[in-house]
Amino acid sequence: MSQRIPAGDLSAKLTWIWVGLLLCIFVFWKLRQVWLRHHQPLDKGAKYTQRLARRLRERHAARLKSKPSRSSETRGRD
Repeated sequence: MSQRIPAGDLSAKLTWIWVGLLLCIFVFWKLRQVWLRHHQPLDKGAKYTQRLARRLRERHAARLKSKPSRSSETRGRD
């Protein structure tokens, strides 16, 4: 089932695989630099988990403000 690859062809294929891998890494790194240049974090000193926790607290507080109190919902029931 598996075919034997002549030694010259194998080295050429491995060379092209490495060239492609290095090219992909280079392109990824350049795209990452462009992304970071245009999407700076709001607070550079804060770690991601701190920013996430702050955002979740703000969402939770906003949800509690807009949500009616539970006692007023259950008052009409007997």
